[in-house]
Amino acid sequence: MISLIGDLDSRTASATLDEVVAIFDQSSDVILDLSKVQYMSSAGLRTMLLLHRHALCRSITMTVVGLSDELRSLLTATGLMRFFAEAPQTAGAAVAGAGEIGGAA
Repeated sequence: MISLIGDLDSRTASATLDEVVAIFDQSSDVILDLSKVQYMSSAGLRTMLLLHRHALCRSITMTVVGLSDELRSLLTATGLMRFFAEAPQTAGAAVAGAGEIGGAA
């Protein structure tokens, strides 16, 4: 499970993309925990689209968990939600390759 923390915006988008894509090389299924993402700008939306494209090219299933109502609404309104599977957050889920990627808190 990859946990994103803080804001996903123009200051953090590039580094977040690079770090998550690096993890793609180690997994066939990725769970992206967005429960600690406080804000997502258009740069963050672009990052989500690019993550989807990278996952698609590698035949990786990417699932998002921990969506706030605001993030779900944003991803739905922009049409990006259709690219991701959504699962309920499971407490204590142990997934190989777990890590946290932090933006600005």
